[in-house]
Amino acid sequence: MSLIWNKFDADRPNEAVIMWIAEQCQRILIDNSINPTDIDAAKMFAANEVKAYESGSNDKLNKAIGIDIFRPHEFGSDLSNDNSLDELQKWLLYKTFDWMKGSELIKIELNKSFPAAGPTNIKGGRVRHSLDNLVTINNRKVAIEIETSGNLDNGFFTLRQAVRGKKANCGVMIVPWMAEKSGRADEGKALGKLDQEFNGSNNMEDGPIYRLAVIRLIDVYRRILAP
Repeated sequence: MSLIWNKFDADRPNEAVIMWIAEQCQRILIDNSINPTDIDAAKMFAANEVKAYESGSNDKLNKAIGIDIFRPHEFGSDLSNDNSLDELQKWLLYKTFDWMKGSELIKIELNKSFPAAGPTNIKGGRVRHSLDNLVTINNRKVAIEIETSGNLDNGFFTLRQAVRGKKANCGVMIVPWMAEKSGRADEGKALGKLDQEFNGSNNMEDGPIYRLAVIRLIDVYRRILAP
């Protein structure tokens, strides 16, 4: 998916992405000789693929096919991080990870692929927090949190402290488009957290935090199964 900045807030989902996923549903069904209008056949096909994925025998559905990048529209005119975000987007599309196993492997691979931009320890109150990654991408220092659990507060706080303390030019929260299990991180939960602080604010001195949602084949198959 192209790197296009859209002006919308957390309570207004990106309809262009929703439509794009629907198009992928149609394409997959046709490629597998299934009539998209045959709802029963489509759901049976998707159900078998998802069941195999959840049992660990269909890893191909972890393949990333798109990235949805969100930033609060308050930062719509700030283009200074675009090249870095574009590079990170390409990296996420190139790599395949098993999101059911959590974020640790993604964290390790990021550190292998991009040079460190400093220590990951972040001071916050009486305790120190640790970023998943603090790396340099296209000459910009990028703080990264990869979220798969349902608790996004710590990740958001750590990103904000990294940017506020000038350890990073921007923060990035990476999440799967759809949650692996009920209550866990997905694009909507992460988007809501990021938008809360900036909604209606004119104070941009701390710098932006972006949300990158990884859209995988499994999301398309689950969309076919959706009511």
